[in-house]
Amino acid sequence: MSEMITALKMEYREHAEAHGKATLSGDYKAANRSHDKFVALVPKIRAYGYAGESALLELTDDTDDAVGCWAATHTLRFNEPRALATLEKLSKKSGPIGFNAKMVVQQWVKGELKV
Repeated sequence: MSEMITALKMEYREHAEAHGKATLSGDYKAANRSHDKFVALVPKIRAYGYAGESALLELTDDTDDAVGCWAATHTLRFNEPRALATLEKLSKKSGPIGFNAKMVVQQWVKGELKV
């Protein structure tokens, strides 16, 4: 993996993790800022083709549930089985991340999720 992809992946991870922490603490302003930052990184990462997609896929197994949930959401279009497996696992957890994972799966299955 190139240094640039690794740097983008780590930046995505940092902001996704910060989003999860801000969500859990109820700080919606910080959560929104972090969300905007990691979502903006997705097309930059995906611009690297397979290598970028692989970097996002690696994050679906992250130890931080928020990172895994967001990475799985952003990998649904190109690796649905792996993304759904991660989301299904997370949807069994309590709290906002489990709820978010459950909603992502429901919306994806209905064909209503815009990623």
